Amino acid sequence: MRICLDTVALRPPLTGIGYYVMQLAEHLLAETHDNELYAFDGFAVHSLTQEVLVVQEEQTLASAAAASASSKALANSGGLKGKVISLARKSNTARRVYRFIRARRFQQIVENYDLFHALNFVPPLETKRTVLPLIHDLSFERLPETHPAERVSFLRERLKSISHYPFINTLSNFSASEIADVYGYPIERIGVTYPGVSARMHRPPDPKAMAQVAEMGLKPNSFFLSVGTVEPRKNHKVLIEAYVGLPPAVRQRCPLIIVGTNGWGKLDVPGQDALVADGSVRFSGYASEELVRALYEQAGALLFPTLYEGFGLPVVEAMACGTQPVVSEIPVMREVAGDVGIFIDPHDVAAWRTTLAEISEDNSRFASADLLRQRAGLFTWEATARQTLALYERFK
Repeated sequence: MRICLDTVALRPPLTGIGYYVMQLAEHLLAETHDNELYAFDGFAVHSLTQEVLVVQEEQTLASAAAASASSKALANSGGLKGKVISLARKSNTARRVYRFIRARRFQQIVENYDLFHALNFVPPLETKRTVLPLIHDLSFERLPETHPAERVSFLRERLKSISHYPFINTLSNFSASEIADVYGYPIERIGVTYPGVSARMHRPPDPKAMAQVAEMGLKPNSFFLSVGTVEPRKNHKVLIEAYVGLPPAVRQRCPLIIVGTNGWGKLDVPGQDALVADGSVRFSGYASEELVRALYEQAGALLFPTLYEGFGLPVVEAMACGTQPVVSEIPVMREVAGDVGIFIDPHDVAAWRTTLAEISEDNSRFASADLLRQRAGLFTWEATARQTLALYERFK
């Protein structure tokens, strides 16, 4: 089969979708034997091979590096294409122009392939060609207030025709049940491909990255870590409200480190600015995978208070590093963390504050590092690739 992957998300700084595309592409190439793989970057199509998959390091903010894997042409953010993308990120009008251009290019190329894997929810344009959409989650339906209105409107409009797709791909059994419930789509036609964990998370952390952590003034097991784009759905507001209310001695002993790009929305927590000023709360921006690995290694716990997820990759990454995840009491987190997570109502500020105070004094509630790593071992990119190839077989 000639299969074209939508790799538009492979642009630094990588978010969760971009990271999924990067890892999937790499492992599909390693696992496939009788398929030709191609990548559509929104402007052109490139043959996808191991030789052209590269990791491009980019500085974001002070010393943060954004990792991206694709062909050099795909990763290139300069020139006219880069300017169009940059504008599209800042303006709804520019975003509509970019989507129009991408749709026209998609219309021109899609006839050449047996299957188009739409790795960012839906294809750029409705088509009679065979498409496998990857619907990451339905937060835009369940919690539309946690997204920009333009994004909600766009996705709702595009998913009106969901019944036309012969199969759908998603990231968890929870998301499969949500798709079936919201859209009435037959659940037996939804293929679940769990994300995996980067091999780097199972290896010892890079010494240079560990030195970076030390340069940040962070001591082992003496800081809280949160990983994820800073936007309403990730629920940093409740986390910071809980943290602000901790005794000063606890805050001084255990700073809160928030790693992730700025998405949208504002955090207006009373007392937050003072804690940012004294270093108790630190927004570190985007970090390279090496630095994130080192932070997981040293953190007292990963805090993941999200309101809604399709999966929740930072939780699995933390477990792979032997670090305890403290997560929201929502169905998908039970699916991901199993019986080794510590679960808290995402809306209960007092419960988060109490748990943070307890963790700062005593980690006896934690699962053992061996059990955490064992749980993380259930999620591998090799399995993701094999499950994805099995979905492709349905189209033959």
